[in-house]
Amino acid sequence: EREMECRLISAELASFRPAWLRFFDAAPKGCACVLAIDPVPAPTVRQMAKNLAGKDFEAQAVIGRRNGEYFLLDYRLSRGHDVGWTVATALELARQWRVLRIIVEETSQSAHLPGFLRAEMARRGAYHAVVPTPVSANKFIRITTALNGPASQGKLWCSARPAEFVEQFGAYGPTYT
Repeated sequence: EREMECRLISAELASFRPAWLRFFDAAPKGCACVLAIDPVPAPTVRQMAKNLAGKDFEAQAVIGRRNGEYFLLDYRLSRGHDVGWTVATALELARQWRVLRIIVEETSQSAHLPGFLRAEMARRGAYHAVVPTPVSANKFIRITTALNGPASQGKLWCSARPAEFVEQFGAYGPTYT
């Protein structure tokens, strides 16, 4: 399923061109990696009653950079709000990809997440820098600002495996809020 704010639009109105996205067969070696977490707030009673229909997805993505090229190395989605899943998945991805830091999009609803990550790292004895990043602009602006430059220059790579990302990349546009 698509993320809550994603809707079909014409190719002419899309913020990104599908041809900009490049694909790799095997993950490149020697990337400097970060894990970015886009958490979601806890579901409301109404959302729970609707079995989370219309609820946004939490996304975790490992981004690698090497020689000015950016690689989407791994991508996980979860519908709803499960802090246990968030922490376990983040630390699994951090270990697997040897990330330099974990970047957490910080909203009032997710302010507790860096603390949960640090507590679990202390319990495991495996540490990664956790960088809470305040949300300063709307989601559409943050996404297009981050991806437009590298993607339009042919420097954004991913495997075909994260089908949700590939599909949303070519359909993302200014009608998203």
